[in-house]
Amino acid sequence: MPRLFPFLEQRNLFRGGLLWLLIVVYTPVFCYLFWGSLYWASWTNMLGISLIMFVFNAMDAFFLQWLAQQIGVYFPHPHQSALRLSSMISLFVGINFFLGQQLMYALGATQWFGYSYKPAQAPWVLAAMTCMNILLAGISEGVYAFTQWRIHQEELEALEHQQLQMQLEEVKQQVNPHFLFNSLNSLSVLIADNPRQAERFVDEMATVYRYLLQAGQMSMPGGGLVTLEAELRFLQAYSYLLDTRYGSAISLEVNVCEAARTQYLPVLTLQTLVDNAIKHNVVLAQQPLSIQIRANSPTLLRVSNSLQKRSVTIPLNRAGLSMLMARYRLLQGESVQVLVEDQRYIVELPLLQAV
Repeated sequence: MPRLFPFLEQRNLFRGGLLWLLIVVYTPVFCYLFWGSLYWASWTNMLGISLIMFVFNAMDAFFLQWLAQQIGVYFPHPHQSALRLSSMISLFVGINFFLGQQLMYALGATQWFGYSYKPAQAPWVLAAMTCMNILLAGISEGVYAFTQWRIHQEELEALEHQQLQMQLEEVKQQVNPHFLFNSLNSLSVLIADNPRQAERFVDEMATVYRYLLQAGQMSMPGGGLVTLEAELRFLQAYSYLLDTRYGSAISLEVNVCEAARTQYLPVLTLQTLVDNAIKHNVVLAQQPLSIQIRANSPTLLRVSNSLQKRSVTIPLNRAGLSMLMARYRLLQGESVQVLVEDQRYIVELPLLQAV
């Protein structure tokens, strides 16, 4: 259904109420400015003139409110308040200068309730209209700013709810039964075939699970940031477990400058992205999955993988990447970019300063 009367929606009742109050207050003022003492000459004059000006002011005010909403569409951001306000004042004053003049000419031609056009009264009428327009523009901008603040608060509440979900997800990741089963299965094979490699496997597995347990303790709001160096050390141990399981089916390349290693990012970021690549792509020795982790500056981390999607749909937990993006928004309002270039799936993450 088209929104022909958006000012009647519940979210605009506050603004609509202010408009009606403004119309009621300004109606007798304009009646006197147009008709002078004739406005008080009789009850018939007062009621008739009031009705004419009330209808004109109501139509004008709600048209200008609609116009203010359109200006808000073109300048939606909080920092564009000056642009919105100046645009509204300019348009409101210009439109009402024209409408005010036309109304005076029309009333002069019809001579309703004894009205006669006097050029000397025009400046007073237009000055009153200008004051009304400035007040209306201020009300529109104030309500718009309040609405944007309320939307921002609702988004913060939604992000806090997502943060709680992320904490639960991280607890699940601490001891992933599927990953634990695969690790123990690989270990059982190594014990029989290569005891020395099995010993190292146990050491790396202990490193991985120690990090996962520590990550669970850092997942409270405002925390959960670690250095990229710490994440890379964890990934080295984690990749050893993956190499043992997949062998040459996975190729992991890390190229990170020294300046980037001291910057921060959410804990378990690299594991989330590596797991995301493995889960959604074919991993075979004859079709190796290439994963690259690169940072050429201390501000941006780029994680990419070759795009070789599975031909069979498998039920997967797709919350990892979306939760990572929500964590970035919650921590510092930063955004994560996802791109597809040259048959590679790329995730670009800002590296953060310590908070």
